[in-house]
Amino acid sequence: MAIAGLSGIEALVLHNATGTAPTSATFIRTRGWSAGQWAAARDRLRECGLLGEAGDLTESGATLR
Repeated sequence: MAIAGLSGIEALVLHNATGTAPTSATFIRTRGWSAGQWAAARDRLRECGLLGEAGDLTESGATLR
């Protein structure tokens, strides 16, 4: 997703929002990110309009995925 301008964690947060990926807890544990880093990435994706307030994919997020 680097071509889309997303960091690795942002790409996984977006993938997680599809509902077809492992849970965020799994990604946090296996990738070594903190819950705070995960939340910050989720917030950045919301600010970009890729995630809704509930953490769901927006139409733009789904298109990017």
